[in-house]
Amino acid sequence: LFNSKNKKIYPVYLFMLLSFAGLTVASRALNWHIWPRHYIATIPFAIIITSSGVLWLLRKFNPSEKMNKIILTIAIITALFRIFITDISFRTNPTTFWSFDSDDFKTAAIWIKNNTKKSDRFMFASTPQDLACYTDRQVVIDPSEAGGPGHRTRAAEEIAFYNVKYLMISNTTADIYGRAQIDLNHMEEYYPGVLLTEVYTNEKRTVTIYSVH
Repeated sequence: LFNSKNKKIYPVYLFMLLSFAGLTVASRALNWHIWPRHYIATIPFAIIITSSGVLWLLRKFNPSEKMNKIILTIAIITALFRIFITDISFRTNPTTFWSFDSDDFKTAAIWIKNNTKKSDRFMFASTPQDLACYTDRQVVIDPSEAGGPGHRTRAAEEIAFYNVKYLMISNTTADIYGRAQIDLNHMEEYYPGVLLTEVYTNEKRTVTIYSVH
């Protein structure tokens, strides 16, 4: 891999560099913060670089067959240990995305599938990709909740532009994402110029859905 005379590998190097550069530039949208899951796309490159480095060391020092087996065993144990630690951290840390209680969210998604048309568009701030996956509906991100007070006037504009039929408010991920907390008793302050009618909520009011007029 590190043979500079092998020009066939140059596109791989270029693609790796562009991927890391693109990830860095894209982080600007998150105020220069990148979350661990954003690095998933770079894992194949990291594996290639790490593996080629190990192979280079083995060729350079030419260890015995027994030593090769020891090195391989250590590598496997290290990989399993890292997987185990990662799994434990996700299960024990209540602020991680993967451990949040999604029962209320799933119940609301079932209601949406049973009571709305597949062509209806939704507006949702916290995790629009999850709502789209659960409901098979098109979802527009909510600028009022996701963007804060400075973006509240955009809600009416984007609802009209995207022909949004429903607005969903949920605090099931409030401990994970720093979204603006919406006061359900004063919706007119958060969505000026938008006429909303509540059509669904649960007993805990962790998920509320409004029809948009």
